[in-house]
Amino acid sequence: MIIEIENQFYPNWILPTSTFHSETVSQVVKDAYEQQLTPDQIFVDKLMVLSKIEETLDNWKNKRNSNVEERFPILKEGMTAYLKEKYYLSISALIPQIEGLLKDAAKEVGLKGVICWKKLDNECLENAVNTLMEKWKEEIWINDKLVDLLNENFPKVIAYLYKEYDSEIDEENQLNRHGVCHGIQTNFGIATSSLRLILIIDRIIFFMADEK
Repeated sequence: MIIEIENQFYPNWILPTSTFHSETVSQVVKDAYEQQLTPDQIFVDKLMVLSKIEETLDNWKNKRNSNVEERFPILKEGMTAYLKEKYYLSISALIPQIEGLLKDAAKEVGLKGVICWKKLDNECLENAVNTLMEKWKEEIWINDKLVDLLNENFPKVIAYLYKEYDSEIDEENQLNRHGVCHGIQTNFGIATSSLRLILIIDRIIFFMADEK
């Protein structure tokens, strides 16, 4: 069911993770389609309302993981900027944290040196996240519903951010890591792009190891 829902939103969106309740999410999506809402409206106005954003930030704050703790001041400022509708600031703060958190997560599960990060393109990121997901799936605490969140859409949604940037086909909703971080893309400051990053980061943090 989770995979089928996320298939509808590929390549821009993945479902909330740390605030995820399968029955609630399914009903919200069903009702939203009956109201003929767009995918962007479903996520911004229904799935990730203010209370869910605040709950997500609180979950990051309480994560028992030293790597997340070190990054939390950046993550908090990025999230705060989103809440204040300062989307350029939010995206600029959050987008580099994706690869940083992925590298932290890979090191935690013993994949340091196994995943190549030298070529930060979409193929590199998709392969890296697939390898990382296989390790996460081995964790005994992950139940069946949560395993469904580690589906084929997750690495593809991340990889989509890392496609080669082409200013000729640049569109506002085609957020691109290289375009942003190299100062080429200038039209990325919208709520949906910021929220997409928040949801990706939320899923990475959720599956990172809790320390004793």
